[in-house]
Parts: sequence; C-alpha cells; structure tokens
Amino acid sequence: MIDLLLKNGADPNVRDKAGATPLICATEEAAALALIKGGAAIDAPSATCVFGAPATIDDLAAASHWTQVQALLAQRRGRTG
Repeated sequence: MIDLLLKNGADPNVRDKAGATPLICATEEAAALALIKGGAAIDAPSATCVFGAPATIDDLAAASHWTQVQALLAQRRGRTG
C-alpha cells in the first residue's frame, strides 16, 4: 500500500499535527523500508508517534530489531560493516 501511495505522489515526509513523520510512526519493517526507499528523510527531526517511543528512525530500528532498516540506513549514509 505504501508503495502505491508513494507512486501516486504521496509525500513520505508529511507531518501530522504533532510533527511526527510516517517513518517514525512505522509499525513494520517493510513499511519503514518502503518509506526510506520512497524518499523519506532519514535524518529529519521528528516528533515521536507515541509518548515514550523512539525519537529517530535509528532508535526505532534498533528497538524493533529491524536489521534490514539498519543496513539500509548505513548504506544511505555511506557506512558499511
């Protein structure tokens, strides 16, 4: 669904009223991967989606054990290994 929305012009960096982005509100690794591949800003500051939730995609990926997201983030930032 995310791929379809992005393909049809959805903004992966839109913010809700609290300032949270779709990427920081992702609840599944596949959703986070699709958003990153679709142009979501990986280093943009974001409000948290839920009180006490991780504040960055790096925090969310680590807390959720999303190894594919962690690898893609490292790749996008030019870090490997």
